[in-house]
Amino acid sequence: GDGLLSYAQPSQTASASASRPAAARTLTSTTTGSTNYGQTPSSRQTMAAVVTALAASAFAIQNASAATADACTVQMEANSCQGENVEEQREGEWDDFMARSIRPGEDDDDDEEDDEDEDEDDEIDEELADEESGEDESSSAPPVFDATALHTWLHDQMIASDAYDAKEILDAFLSEMDGGLKPDSNSSLAMIPSYVEANATLPPDASVAVIDAGGTNLRICLVRTDANGQLLIDDRLKLYNDSIPGKDSAISSAEFYNVLVDKLAPHGDQFDRIGFCFSYPATISKDDDGNIDGKLEHWTKEIQIPDMVHTYVGKGLLEALRERGIDNKKVVVLNDTVACLLAGISKGQEMNASSYIGFILGTGTNTAYVQTNAAITKMGGDSSGGIDPTASQVINVESGGFSAFQRSPIDVE
Repeated sequence: GDGLLSYAQPSQTASASASRPAAARTLTSTTTGSTNYGQTPSSRQTMAAVVTALAASAFAIQNASAATADACTVQMEANSCQGENVEEQREGEWDDFMARSIRPGEDDDDDEEDDEDEDEDDEIDEELADEESGEDESSSAPPVFDATALHTWLHDQMIASDAYDAKEILDAFLSEMDGGLKPDSNSSLAMIPSYVEANATLPPDASVAVIDAGGTNLRICLVRTDANGQLLIDDRLKLYNDSIPGKDSAISSAEFYNVLVDKLAPHGDQFDRIGFCFSYPATISKDDDGNIDGKLEHWTKEIQIPDMVHTYVGKGLLEALRERGIDNKKVVVLNDTVACLLAGISKGQEMNASSYIGFILGTGTNTAYVQTNAAITKMGGDSSGGIDPTASQVINVESGGFSAFQRSPIDVE
């Protein structure tokens, strides 16, 4: 599974907010509402917070390199000691073998011959021992691990953190973020709009169906909110937690949706909305009915459901529910990194957070943040594009695709 981190930046003075982000918080559920709260930070401050999280990963890699060098030294010394023990063991085994090779019941003449042979063997062993004792003692010493040479090699291969200029890379990342928000951009960052607002409170006394289609597991449950809008997850309402269908063998889209509907249908009267966390490449759009849907571009992670490719996931689910007589449901399909960001809202409200960052570091990595609509010019950036320019929404950066830097020879190869 992927590591999930929801980043909440507390409200601070303008001079301090960009330089001292708060500690991260982690939660695991999603939903949205419509009530505004807090202040919206500048897009530049929020973008800077995104790259700050990525920079922390670079420092972790550098520390890991040093730890690896130390570990290699210890391992080489251990291997050397192990080699000496193995040699001693082999000598002992040879002596045992020779002892077992003496055959009982031979006559005295044979015993005398054996004694003579043993004397000759002893003389040979003594000569060999004398020769070995005269060898240079340094030849048996374990090789010395050169941590400096290793670091030099890592640096030359451009896989050491200090082989790069951090400010140069962070500036390039910000530039790619800006470019990805514009139409017809060749930015390496997709900057996918989610159509989901983050400045909202959870509605009280509500129930939402939640589906999490991850790379390995599929989870389905009902999530409730209490009178204060706090999340409640009853173990009795955890409807499914098993391997995702289509992982081990190819299936049809109908079979996939049937698994979902089989679990949701008995509780169809307990929810009106469905939050569908979909961890696969999808283009997000909003339809005339207010549903936020995702069109599957292609499967990853070895999923085999070919007839779902290039179809809308939310629409397929709603149609499968209607076939079971369950209608009038709304669905929101969202990326897992966007869901990670939304997971921090319930705690972020308690600390009066002004904005949020979702960061995933697992099998892959990705980042999401909150962007004002006016800056998303590829969506129109104004009311002519069907969005409120004064509002904001979560952007799925797809930061794992960042390539505006010189790759290492190993990466190229």
